[in-house]
Amino acid sequence: MSNINLFGSSYSPVGSSTSDLLLKSRGKVKIQVGNKFIDLIKDGKINVQSKFIY
Repeated sequence: MSNINLFGSSYSPVGSSTSDLLLKSRGKVKIQVGNKFIDLIKDGKINVQSKFIY
């Protein structure tokens, strides 16, 4: 897949608009923003205490 340009930035797409997306993990899902990481899912549950980085 090629990058998509939106709002002046380039994005790498994951998945497809014609199907659902499945992520497999043993309990933690993180995203990296710059040099910091945010826990989206921790111990199999949505991490509502995570602080968003602006």
